[in-house]
Amino acid sequence: MSISQDTSARAADPGCGDKRRLRKTKTPGVFKRVDGAGHTIGYVCVFRSAGRQRKRHARTYEEARRIKRESETDRDRGELQERTTIGFLRYVDEWVERYRGQGRRGFREAPARNTAA
Repeated sequence: MSISQDTSARAADPGCGDKRRLRKTKTPGVFKRVDGAGHTIGYVCVFRSAGRQRKRHARTYEEARRIKRESETDRDRGELQERTTIGFLRYVDEWVERYRGQGRRGFREAPARNTAA
């Protein structure tokens, strides 16, 4: 057994201080999250999408199983949309380009001003 497989070596070395661990459950790809004291703090489902491993968190075991099932089904159908991190300003710029406005006038760059004075 190598050092990396030896679980007793972790107990002697405090590491980064994060004591949360994933423990296997009876469902492949669904893990129980436990804290340093061994209390369950939630569940994680792990699946592969676009060649990368993804994790989704859930409060209950049944919820984690459902998320895993749905994620894998969507991936197989090609419907899985990965979450994107797009900045707000970039989103607004793209939205303004697509926006057609409401009514006859559409979108104007600046508000109309009354110049009759």
